[in-house]
Amino acid sequence: VFRYNNFAHSTLTFNHKKQRVDGAAHITSYSDTIDSMWVASDLTPVYRDQVKSVKRSVSLVDRQYVVIEDSIETGNRFTKLTWTMVTPASAKVISDHVMLLEKEGKKLYLKVEGPEEIKWNISQAQSDYSYDSPNPGISLIGFDTDLKLAAKQQVRVYLLPDEKDCSK
Repeated sequence: VFRYNNFAHSTLTFNHKKQRVDGAAHITSYSDTIDSMWVASDLTPVYRDQVKSVKRSVSLVDRQYVVIEDSIETGNRFTKLTWTMVTPASAKVISDHVMLLEKEGKKLYLKVEGPEEIKWNISQAQSDYSYDSPNPGISLIGFDTDLKLAAKQQVRVYLLPDEKDCSK
């Protein structure tokens, strides 16, 4: 079923494989103070046999913007990362590492740091199968990138309310 896997959610996919249903991701640390709001999770168990480790943190910075940081350690096999976000907004690529989301006059910029090259993806959240429920007005946006072999690497996605912040 389309909605019951990592292909149709705001998460990661490696080499177009499903997450392991026998794995469990846990929150490893967090802060909920006004000055420091963030959460960190170890996603490694749901990606066992795909990458060596995956840690994700999500931070609200200065109560102004969000940073999603994925720390990934790969093995000796080729690994393509697909980073996905589900949204009702319209999407437009505005540069190699920046995408614009718009809805009802509001804008949000996605800025990607870490990978040298990315390939943006924008598609409707529609299944190929008639038994799946429709998802009208919903898009899957994100990007693909080839990860380095046997390396620890960071992928950071900034969700920014203002285009001028994209140049920082």
